[in-house]
Amino acid sequence: VELFNKAESAFRHEDYELSLKVIRQCLDQVQGRHLEPLVVLPDPDLPQVKDGVVLWAQCLYQLDRHDEFEVLMASASRWGLVPDAMPELDVVQLSFLYKQARYQSVVDETTAFIENQIAELPPVLEDYLYLRGLCRSALGEATLALDDAEMAHSLFKILGVELQCARSANLMGILFFRTADFIAADRWFRKAYELHKSLGMRKNMGGNLLNIGISCYKRGQFNQALLEIDAACALLDQVNARVSLCRAEIARGNTLRMMRHFNEAQESLMQAFEQANDLQLAREEALALEFLGDVARDQDQLEKARRFYSRALAVGRSLAPEGDIVMEVLRRQGQCLTRMGRENEAVTVLNRALAMARTQG
Repeated sequence: VELFNKAESAFRHEDYELSLKVIRQCLDQVQGRHLEPLVVLPDPDLPQVKDGVVLWAQCLYQLDRHDEFEVLMASASRWGLVPDAMPELDVVQLSFLYKQARYQSVVDETTAFIENQIAELPPVLEDYLYLRGLCRSALGEATLALDDAEMAHSLFKILGVELQCARSANLMGILFFRTADFIAADRWFRKAYELHKSLGMRKNMGGNLLNIGISCYKRGQFNQALLEIDAACALLDQVNARVSLCRAEIARGNTLRMMRHFNEAQESLMQAFEQANDLQLAREEALALEFLGDVARDQDQLEKARRFYSRALAVGRSLAPEGDIVMEVLRRQGQCLTRMGRENEAVTVLNRALAMARTQG
């Protein structure tokens, strides 16, 4: 129990390597194939073997070690576990699919689970709702995503799960952001930040500050946006959160573009594009290309802008054909075509973008 608590504490403090090392030690001490607690006397409040395996899986997810996760799933029988009968492990598997941008697959699987289990109200139901909301958001289904996020947040709050409350609050912010309610988005991001701060989770705090910075630049508060982004990077650097740092560089570049600091903006966005490419972050790659197109467009380099947009559109369509990136890039292409005097082509493109924007709310 002492080892499990140490591993869980390390996980909460975002030291996933230490948490992984300790939980392995913990499970190595377990003998036999059973589901008994990790103590001599059974107690429902004490950790069980399956809790240790789930924590191991969550560490691998945070460390982006999908291959090791597959090995763990294949070897779970040594503790008497059947992975297919453990929805907690399925949540981690679906989270990996989300990282791989397989949004529709996650929506289909979470929906099947929710529809089959809703009457029983299993303890992982809120995790499935959260994941479905996350992927529906990426697919441009804002209204449905908001329903899922609200239900997940309410369940997490009732259960007193602070970390998941914070994550779902951040998702609520993202969804309000995508429907252009930037004040509500800012409120939810700040709520998530305070919850993560109480847990001492610097990586997540940095992500919340980054989102606050983006909501600032959407309201024209460019200097404040840069301050929030810098504060986010200071936290993210401490935990080497490369994915979030890539996103922060995109936000910085777009803010600098709107301040008409084009050279600095292009430098930031090219750096972000290269980082996204190295990390195989398709959505971030598309966003960097989209904003590089904006830099060119704002300098009246319209053909160059359209080349960036075309590349962004190809990546965006591979992720979510009806998603927000495709809609945004089509609008930009229409804008460029208009400025080039090609109004008939522009109307076709803009009608498509408008229909998508309405669908996405």
